[in-house]
Amino acid sequence: MLTSNGLASASPGSDALSPLDPGHAVLDAFPDAVFVVGLDGRLAHCNRQARSLLDHSGDALEGSVFEERFVAQAARSGWASRQWEPPAQAAQPRQASCWPLLTCSGRERPVASSTSRIRLPDGSPALLLCVREADAHSPATPPSASPAAPPPLSSPLSSAERSFALLVQSVTDYAIYMLDPEGRIVSWNLGAKRIKGYEEEEVLNTHFSRFYTPEDLQAGLPQAGLRTAVSTGRMEAEGLRVRKDGSRFWASVVIDAIYDDGRLIGFAKVTRDVTERKAAESQLRQALKMEAIGRFTGGVAHDFNNLLMAVLSSLELLRKRMPPDERLRALVETATRGAQRGASLTQRMMAFARQQELKTQAVDVAVLLSGLQGLLQQAAGPHIFLKMALAANLPRILTDPSQFESSMLNLVANSRDAMPGGGVIKISAAVETTLPRQLAGLAAGSYVCVRVEDTGEGMDEQTLSRVVEPFFTTKGVGKGTGLGLAMVDGLVAQSGGKLVLHSTPGNGTTVEMWMPISKDESTACHLGAQRTQDVGPMDVLLVDDDPLVLANASALLEDLGHRVTALGAGQEAIDLLARKARFDVVISDYAMPGMNGVELAEHIAQRYPGLNFILASGFADIPALPPGMTRLAKPYSQEDLSQLLHQLMRA
Repeated sequence: MLTSNGLASASPGSDALSPLDPGHAVLDAFPDAVFVVGLDGRLAHCNRQARSLLDHSGDALEGSVFEERFVAQAARSGWASRQWEPPAQAAQPRQASCWPLLTCSGRERPVASSTSRIRLPDGSPALLLCVREADAHSPATPPSASPAAPPPLSSPLSSAERSFALLVQSVTDYAIYMLDPEGRIVSWNLGAKRIKGYEEEEVLNTHFSRFYTPEDLQAGLPQAGLRTAVSTGRMEAEGLRVRKDGSRFWASVVIDAIYDDGRLIGFAKVTRDVTERKAAESQLRQALKMEAIGRFTGGVAHDFNNLLMAVLSSLELLRKRMPPDERLRALVETATRGAQRGASLTQRMMAFARQQELKTQAVDVAVLLSGLQGLLQQAAGPHIFLKMALAANLPRILTDPSQFESSMLNLVANSRDAMPGGGVIKISAAVETTLPRQLAGLAAGSYVCVRVEDTGEGMDEQTLSRVVEPFFTTKGVGKGTGLGLAMVDGLVAQSGGKLVLHSTPGNGTTVEMWMPISKDESTACHLGAQRTQDVGPMDVLLVDDDPLVLANASALLEDLGHRVTALGAGQEAIDLLARKARFDVVISDYAMPGMNGVELAEHIAQRYPGLNFILASGFADIPALPPGMTRLAKPYSQEDLSQLLHQLMRA
């Protein structure tokens, strides 16, 4: 039987619901806990999920002052008044509220709630709170307030059902409606109108299968859902549903079977739009996938760096010792170019994995791009017109100039390939400001935005969403590695910026590199390096667990006239130094079993202050070295090694 407020009474200390009141079944069909709180602050009713959330042990709940009994002490002050506050704008939902729920057992549970101001069938105001555990679900968009009671529904079901519909009608966060035993719609709330787009008169007495996709209709899912609800009492599922305008959305659906004296009289159906949650889950899965690929790619690139180190250093030494035979020289040069291309590929892989060591500095982007224009035009080809539009007085950006040049060449090459019949590539740079949350992952502020625009074929939405994935390419077999944009994305992110792409089929593509402005305007990059004179013979302790790298690095150093002691582990180096062995410099790899290069550096800094130390690695994401110690990026040349040794000995 119904009370005066339209809610069925329950005997104190009992969770039993009246089988003659289908209204309770509607609330119990909610996937979340539901509390109905009167104007006096007392709990008028709660559903099955609410009793479970409260760890209900049999004592009476209805009639309790909600704030005093179910809100933890720390959040109790002013809690009730905040719930009754209307939204800032009547048409807008209230902000979601997070607070600690106090259970019947005295345990605190963090929850998120959405609140609707409703009227009970007797006209008295009340709050309807939808509550879920905060650590289990993302806070939902709270329902809009609707203080006015809607008119009664035309329903072939019982008068009790129509009475209870007056309460649930005000809820807009959920689509709540009743079905007859055949699946025809017999009630319709404001949430159903908001989510599905239909007016009440459009759907009453029609079959609920109208909201299913053609694929699900063909598979018989609507009928299967009703059968499951009948056989088990409840059906819960997630799937795509169709709005009135034909658009699809992800829905969380609950169907409860309603019985009267053992006779099926209908179904209570609750639908919630979970499209945003599904999108967030998809983004998380993509991020985790890319992270896994990044770790794998970085590991492979590191191993290749070691192999290429051996190849390039051997070719360098061979070139210095080979007889004056042009045919042999040509073969060595071809092998060197091939190995250098391999090194470039590993750099792209490391850039994507964000494990590449960047030599960041203040870069005058206007000078760099102007000096690069001829090379970019050459890369674009004779059938493409390349133009630049650089703003005056551009501030310097913070990046690695060499990698930035490679990124520009990659972007121009991509634009060229998208315009097989010719076209225009425009490169521009200007200071632009982004607002908070305007670009995901980029802090608000001013940046130098470098744009590369083309008049090419463009990309559809699906291709655009995958274009920065490693090894994804729309080019033919053998025409691309699929790492170009991934490398650019990695460089920009590692520099502290953001890569943004815009493209539509037939309208070309625009790539934006939002680069951070350097705070140090006193230094600018200097491209190119002067050959330094070799320093005198030095005693070098070389540590690397890769025999190929160890042998070839030793050969490079010995060719420079230095005396080399080569070891394969960090602990061996510590033991040797402990025996009073004297060295001018220690050169160590980073990734070694037992003791890595940074740990070795820290030991040397503590026990042998003043001993020069060089960490040779292709990884960027490694712990900081002690002050005064230096890094050398792999693969390195003999000239790179000679310059660094010269700097250390002259310091």
